[in-house]
Amino acid sequence: MNIGQVWTSAPGVSNSLFYANAQLYIRGWIHYYAGSKWKLSAFTGYNHNRAIKSNKQQALPEGRSALQVIYYFKKSRYSLTNRVRFEDHHRKNESGGFSVAYRLRDQLKLVVPFNDSVIKKGSWYGTVSEEVFAKTSSSSLNSHWNKSNRFTIGTGYSFTDDFLVEIDYSNDYYFIKNNNEVYHTVQLNVSFYNWLPNLKNKFFKKQRS
Repeated sequence: MNIGQVWTSAPGVSNSLFYANAQLYIRGWIHYYAGSKWKLSAFTGYNHNRAIKSNKQQALPEGRSALQVIYYFKKSRYSLTNRVRFEDHHRKNESGGFSVAYRLRDQLKLVVPFNDSVIKKGSWYGTVSEEVFAKTSSSSLNSHWNKSNRFTIGTGYSFTDDFLVEIDYSNDYYFIKNNNEVYHTVQLNVSFYNWLPNLKNKFFKKQRS
């Protein structure tokens, strides 16, 4: 499970760097490891899009689900991965209905622990990634696909083996005909891993005591 908060700039607005508290989201995940190199995942979640002006999503909710596959080129000492994700977005519009859009993402990502060989309790780590997006603007997969690119760099700290906090800076470049746009965003992400087994272990530990 992870919870995130995003702040963003606004193209064409002077002195707008990270001025907008743009988005709050919560997601629940399930993962399956297919051998040592492949990881299959799915999530469903809720987004509160407080100021996503490009999607006319000011203060309107969005349901989002996704399927993704990750391939690990390297996992020891540092992690180098390629992630492909397919997302389904159900956004509430100003008329009260919902519009549907689909997004395909491909990301190359490097994660490096700074003070340990793996990320565990007490570890600081850094991340850098390059990601390309293609998404539809309506419910039809035959619609025009809007393309964008995202470069991200960030750092995180592991408070326990299963509780991590990370902050990232992203540069998002949107390829819009005759009017390309750049967004600068900062995202704070809090992640909980294995929380169901941890709750179960804690509950039974209390019962035994």
